Amino acid sequence: MAGTSSVTSNLLHGTARGKEKVVPIHHFRKGYVRVSDFVALAWCEKRFEYTITNPTRIPKPEHITAGTNLHLLRELEIQDCGQLKITYTEDNFAMKLVDLIVALQKLQCSKDVQREVPIFGVYKGILISGKIDEIHIDPIAFTVDIIELKSRVCRKAPGRAHQRTHEMQVMIYKLLFDDLIRGHTLKHTFVKTLGLNIEKSLDICVVSYIKDNQALFSKEHYSREDWNLSILLDEMKTVAALFPFVQDCYIDYVWQNDLKTFYLYEVEYDEKWLFKKMDGYLEYWLGHRSAQGVDVEEAWKCHTCNYQKDCSWVAAKISERKHNMVPK
Repeated sequence: MAGTSSVTSNLLHGTARGKEKVVPIHHFRKGYVRVSDFVALAWCEKRFEYTITNPTRIPKPEHITAGTNLHLLRELEIQDCGQLKITYTEDNFAMKLVDLIVALQKLQCSKDVQREVPIFGVYKGILISGKIDEIHIDPIAFTVDIIELKSRVCRKAPGRAHQRTHEMQVMIYKLLFDDLIRGHTLKHTFVKTLGLNIEKSLDICVVSYIKDNQALFSKEHYSREDWNLSILLDEMKTVAALFPFVQDCYIDYVWQNDLKTFYLYEVEYDEKWLFKKMDGYLEYWLGHRSAQGVDVEEAWKCHTCNYQKDCSWVAAKISERKHNMVPK
């Protein structure tokens, strides 16, 4: 990974051969960001920047693969999951919308748990997408809870730095879900920000997938044959309006050895803190500032980072420390 820091700096700040500055949200994410992007930035902005700009593929550690497999196992316990070949962006978003609509309708039909549920929302004009690990509904009290699953190699709670990123993740899910319930429309964002044609007919494989689940759709769209994003967005808005706001958020820490919960942590939703964090990270995404490394107090994170050797932030801090140690 030699030269990573200089390549990244040139790419993002336009210093190579007079090129214009790259705006990360458009260059790397096609105009929208993922919830996981916010979480990664909260851990270390420079590490995230190197991850998306450096083409070198780093093998996933065993504990990460085990965590991914646990998510899939949990999903398969209550629902089937498969993959379709998707060609157009409109079809890709359509599939996610269908999965969201179906999950919400199943929750309405006394299915008290849905897993791996796609979620969308707009924050300050920016589309954010994610996937909620678990949505629980109490059919009697009609309350909704969100649970984020985290697997652990050791049977103990993570340190505060890790836990804070987990809290941010589940708080963003609550924000997006609640905005969905409020009826915030995504049509303008899909058209203006992503450049999607929401009136475009969907691919036959997507329409077939919709028909397989059409019994769960509202009466207005129960028997229709033609489908597009605009219709699906209307259906999503109709279904979402039937739900209450999220009441509680939890992080479910599971030990990888026995796949059992050893610590269920309730997260206190702090909107002021969340908005401040999201605003700061959006400044990076929109190209208003460069990525920053961790503070000195969290320099321990660098010891497990694959980009430590070539990190410009680390180099700058070492140089700064040497300069301060020189007698004046």
